[in-house]
Amino acid sequence: MQNLKPILAYVNPVHCYYVIIYYVSVFLAPIIGVESIWQLVWDKIRGTLGDDIEVYTVWFMNIYTIVIYWIFGLAIIAMEKLEIPKNIKSYQIRTKPSEIEQGNNYYKVIRDVLRNQLLAFVVSVLLSKFDKNSLGLTITPEVPTFYITMRDCMLCILVQEILFYYFHRTLHHKKFYWLHKKHHEFTSPASITAEYCGVVEHFVCNLFPVVVGLKMLGSHYTTALLFWTSVIITTLIDHSGYNLLHFHSPEVHMHHHAKFNVNFASKLLSQLNGTYYEEIPNKKKDDS
Repeated sequence: MQNLKPILAYVNPVHCYYVIIYYVSVFLAPIIGVESIWQLVWDKIRGTLGDDIEVYTVWFMNIYTIVIYWIFGLAIIAMEKLEIPKNIKSYQIRTKPSEIEQGNNYYKVIRDVLRNQLLAFVVSVLLSKFDKNSLGLTITPEVPTFYITMRDCMLCILVQEILFYYFHRTLHHKKFYWLHKKHHEFTSPASITAEYCGVVEHFVCNLFPVVVGLKMLGSHYTTALLFWTSVIITTLIDHSGYNLLHFHSPEVHMHHHAKFNVNFASKLLSQLNGTYYEEIPNKKKDDS
């Protein structure tokens, strides 16, 4: 396992867990008497939502992503406050408490994140008036094979990482930093600050990169749900200050908030572009 760590540092951990869950489901399927658990779940969703494509591409898509964001984001904060599990501090990466604990920062973060999410909801409603499936997703009764799903997820994460890196780095240029400054109010962020930013940044940096790959590939709706889930969970972890996914440490992004002009995206892209930094954030400051 020690020899695998350098490789695993470049892998989205949610995909690793998806592989594990998939093969567990393959093992369980004949035991519970179905051909595919994934197909069974998708059939249940379709049986509930019906055949109106707008229900999938506007309502379910937005409600699902918003609920996932707040369930996982608030759960991470609750785990920290309640110390569940008892050894949670051993997973802590950040070296000082998050500024979200100060003043009215909780209210401010929740207000602005909900504003961004609701505006995205409104935009998707407006787009649906011109095209009910503006993302070009495939919505068929049959789920794609595991291999097609993983292929599309891998390509989507590649597109998302590249676009996010260069958009994010551009926002750090002195001409555009005013658009990004809000997000950097926290040098020691918390999970739910992941989407705490201005409206322009939210659409350009957070949303656009995660829909381009799906539209290019014409991916299945279930693949989009899986991809969005992986993006939401990893970005919440990146801002949490806790290494909760084992393979994927938030340390890279914590350095970014502490040092500002390093680690604009993943470790690999930062290394390739000469902007990677790996010293423990705030260590010298705290030791002095």
